[in-house]
Amino acid sequence: MVSQSNKFVWSKEITQDLCLLYENHPILYCTYAPDYKNKNKRDNALIKIKQDLIDKNAFVAAQTLTIQDVKSKIHGLRTQFFKEYNKIKCSKTSGCSTDEIEKPKLWCYHLLEFLVNSAPVRPSTSTIEEVSSSVDVSVAEELRKIKDVTILRRVKRTIFNCLMDAQDEENV
Repeated sequence: MVSQSNKFVWSKEITQDLCLLYENHPILYCTYAPDYKNKNKRDNALIKIKQDLIDKNAFVAAQTLTIQDVKSKIHGLRTQFFKEYNKIKCSKTSGCSTDEIEKPKLWCYHLLEFLVNSAPVRPSTSTIEEVSSSVDVSVAEELRKIKDVTILRRVKRTIFNCLMDAQDEENV
């Protein structure tokens, strides 16, 4: 199961183990942790996670798992988690009904929910002016005019996707 480039192959089981081990090391994700900025302690935590994965899974021991593999996987999981989290959070505040609220598509989303309170929320640094309340009212009025529930859902989804795309472009 090792690819041509000797890149580590992550199975669901090993990824699940990684999530659980990662949660046990708040020094790696919790900016409030006293030693969060201590690189040596963070490196030691990554080494411990790597060793625990090797000890628990014979499959991992058979491959060449590196600290960089662990770091990369954690980075990817965090990125995917927060992308899903922001979609869900945005859909909850968009006025959608409960059946229209975005559901997480990431299979290990529930394993990573500990990340939600791991860092302070920074205020937006956007230079784009806030949307005026008159525009908000106009959009709400236009949405109320749509009687067909299917079309209304499609329009809300389109608006939501446009907002998410704009947010992604702003963060680039």
